Amino acid sequence: MKIININTSFLEDFPPLPYIEQVALNIHEALTTYIRLWRLKDNSHKIILKRKDITRTFLRSIVKFEVDLMKLCAQGLLSFTYQKRIYVIELTGWNNDESGES
Repeated sequence: MKIININTSFLEDFPPLPYIEQVALNIHEALTTYIRLWRLKDNSHKIILKRKDITRTFLRSIVKFEVDLMKLCAQGLLSFTYQKRIYVIELTGWNNDESGES
């Protein structure tokens, strides 16, 4: 039997599968926003975005982006604040367990 090694480092750019499934099943329209936020996060799972950069970064209107944030927040996947034209977003539920169980 030949063992094939597959490079899975690209998976680090995506949230854990249980979180993707949660978004896909409940709020599929926010999935691309969620994946892009995951890619932008820092080591503490935070993202800081200027309002003027939203449309270019997420390829959607600011209103649609804010609706996505509210839906993701309602699912318990993130928290966010908006002050002085800056969004501070924190992806939640990770708690040192990337398997999707917190």
